[in-house]
Amino acid sequence: RRIRARGGAEGLVGRLGEVRAAPSPVGCVFVDGALWRARRWGLEGEPELQPGDPVVIERVSGLTLTVRPAEEWEVAP
Repeated sequence: RRIRARGGAEGLVGRLGEVRAAPSPVGCVFVDGALWRARRWGLEGEPELQPGDPVVIERVSGLTLTVRPAEEWEVAP
């Protein structure tokens, strides 16, 4: 039985990152030692992301990540 490797961009989904430049509509997120372009995942009316906020990667499209704010339980050590 073979398990598909989760490396590269595919392996980023579900990982935690940190906002460096607020995505409005496109910003910058720091993940695993690299800066990525990022878009916000979510509904309108939610609070804006600020630099330093933790985010979770939901999708990878080319070199742009789609992120959402991390829940408190996802950030806890």
